[in-house]
Amino acid sequence: MAQVKPLAASQPRLAARPGAAPPASNAPPVSTAPVVPTRATRREGRTLLRLLEYGKGPAIEIAWPEAAGARDRLYRQFRSCFGMRNAVMTAAGKLFGESGAPGAPWDLNLDRYSGFVRYPAGREVAAERDRARAISARHGVEGRLVRVFPRNVDAALLGGLNQVVGGAYGDARNITARYRRRQGRLVLEAIRVNGRALAGAVDVGAAARRGCAL
Repeated sequence: MAQVKPLAASQPRLAARPGAAPPASNAPPVSTAPVVPTRATRREGRTLLRLLEYGKGPAIEIAWPEAAGARDRLYRQFRSCFGMRNAVMTAAGKLFGESGAPGAPWDLNLDRYSGFVRYPAGREVAAERDRARAISARHGVEGRLVRVFPRNVDAALLGGLNQVVGGAYGDARNITARYRRRQGRLVLEAIRVNGRALAGAVDVGAAARRGCAL
């Protein structure tokens, strides 16, 4: 299992491995009505996000689909509908993005983007691999590919998770889940807290840009 890499409070924090599928055996039935993040849910999510950015809170792993086609589709949707961007993080913790002056680090605007930065694990997405190479070549750096999401997207995701997990969130050491398309919606399901399976899911599609077809 990949380890969380603690960084200084002013720097983004790497999430624990999001590419490995959490175990699904003996899991309870998933709710047929996923939690839809509301305005109140997002407010709570923003509070939880700030805690993660300061190294507090559980390690969170979110698995992507195993099938190559499903992973490619999810990657395209995250970029076009959710505003996800890629960057390369050096060993010194500096981010280099898809644009900007060559060789200049990306000064991540935490009013707009989330400091809950993920790194891919498991099977690669071809387009993402190519983008990582382009970023490294543009800036002349080596490092780990990471995914950066808009702040409002992670606020909705964390707030929704908190609503499903309930009182267990504060005591959670680790939370695992996986993305899945269900009835035309993108949901976060197979949620586990400290290895214990919970019923429930989060409607991630609620955080997509308006008019974006998922």
